[in-house]
Formats: sequence, structure tokens, C-alpha cells
Amino acid sequence: MQQLFYWGALNIFALWLAVMVVPGVSSHSVVDVVWAGVILAVVNGAVGPILRLVTCPIRLLTLGLFSLVVNVFLFVLAAWISQRVGLSLQVVGWLAAIEGAVVVSLVTWVGNVLGKPFVQSRKKD
Repeated sequence: MQQLFYWGALNIFALWLAVMVVPGVSSHSVVDVVWAGVILAVVNGAVGPILRLVTCPIRLLTLGLFSLVVNVFLFVLAAWISQRVGLSLQVVGWLAAIEGAVVVSLVTWVGNVLGKPFVQSRKKD
């Protein structure tokens, strides 16, 4: 449970940073960014592993570069779902989607590397 909360908070922070840094990614309120971050975490957790498994041969052939395409797709999907439920998250253009996905990917990667010692899974005896 602690890992799930940490991972969700990390996605919310990464999305907030993308909204602040990337010109084509915007939102009107912090509450919308938080809910869109939750949607992004759910999309990454539910759709992401399936998509990564299906695209594994392509990612191997491109030496992992196709992972960027997968991350951009997941970022745009989360933004689309956010708009459909009435949130103000907007991604305008493919360049903004690519930059936003890169920011979110880098922040979550750094957060996972730095947070791993602090968020340990509990082993059942």
C-alpha cells in the first residue's frame, strides 16, 4: 500500500512539473492536476504493462527507443481520459506530448531510483 501511494504521488508530482515546464501542457487548477495525475498513474499501471509486453519485440529491435512512443501514447491517453471526465488538463500538439512524456518519464525514473530504499515492500513470513 505504501508503494502504491508513493507511486501515485510521484506521478502527480511528475505531471505537475510537466504542466509547469512544458509550454503545450496546461491545466487551470491544482486539483485538476492531482486528479489527472491519479488517472495517469492508473493508465500507467493498467495499460502500460500490457502495451510494453505487446511492443517488446519492437523495443528490442530499436534498442529501447520505441519506449518513448509507448510513453507518449500513455501520456496522451491519460490527458484524453482527463478531458473526458471534465478535468482541465490539455496537451496541445505532438511536440508538447513528447516533451510532457519525457518529463514525466524522467521524474518517475529518478523518483523510483531515489525512493527505492525508503519504500520497501513488506515480506510476509
